[in-house]
Amino acid sequence: MSPPAEPYFLVEWYRPDLVERYRDEPIDWLGLPTANATAASHPVRLLLTVATPADETVFGLFSADCADAVVQSCQLAGWPVDRITSGVDVKFRPTTADRRR
Repeated sequence: MSPPAEPYFLVEWYRPDLVERYRDEPIDWLGLPTANATAASHPVRLLLTVATPADETVFGLFSADCADAVVQSCQLAGWPVDRITSGVDVKFRPTTADRRR
């Protein structure tokens, strides 16, 4: 029996200032490492970000135990969530290293 799938959450921010930061800075712009140090009882990982500049929207794909942990980490990082979707089904393409195993 395989272990249960890790819960994933899709966060949306509808803010032009985030889109500009996304263009100009590396993916760590969100400051989640600092926020996670504060919310250590529920670790949150930012896996992927996608920006849609025409819609002034940034999306973040997170893994965490629960949606509340994601919302809290984003809030502590100074980027309150505009929308969060739970139960996101994610399929990652295997990397070259994964294929060698």
